[in-house]
Amino acid sequence: MPIQSPKPPLLPSRLAAVLLLLAVGFSIPAFAQEALRSYILVARPGMPDPNFSETVLLVSHLEGRHTIGVILNRPTDESLSTLLPTERFRNFRDPVHIGGPVERTTLVAVFQAEKAPGEALAILPGLFLTTQPGTIEELLAKPPVGMRLFTGYSGWASGQLAAEIARRDWLVVRPSSEIAMRKDTRNLWRELIDRIRSTRATAGTHCPAPSLCKG
Repeated sequence: MPIQSPKPPLLPSRLAAVLLLLAVGFSIPAFAQEALRSYILVARPGMPDPNFSETVLLVSHLEGRHTIGVILNRPTDESLSTLLPTERFRNFRDPVHIGGPVERTTLVAVFQAEKAPGEALAILPGLFLTTQPGTIEELLAKPPVGMRLFTGYSGWASGQLAAEIARRDWLVVRPSSEIAMRKDTRNLWRELIDRIRSTRATAGTHCPAPSLCKG
């Protein structure tokens, strides 16, 4: 199973507290900008873990270390404009998403830009992920073309994801900015499952993402 936190699901009040951490400089250790490989994980039908049932994740595998990512299709009913109803955030109306069960008090941003304004992981050309408050502050001050905010993330130690793929917990497909930045994700999981079936993609011993499967 992915690395998990025993904390309960975030409530709107806790989401607001998470966002307010920006003001006091909360941070987790920075990830250096380095070579990594990114993929989309699609939970297999019948996934027993409720944290990941019918989920679609954008993940990045850091060579020799671990894999991190966010759930793309778990939006909350709250946005920055409703959680922090001030003039500064009034135009941020897109929902804040639940990124995963790890570090639920961490704010994560996935965004599109020609160049990251601060510390961030390059997921795809023009697509980045960051957990760094300073970078997120810059993104909020000068919003990029596209941005999605998440509370928490999903993470696997070296070898964990390989084991889950081997036991057919996940289907692995190539990433795209269109999937990563899609606003309406209500049917995303079903759409990708149908697409994978139509192209005869399989999980398990056959893995189209070798860097993930080798751990």
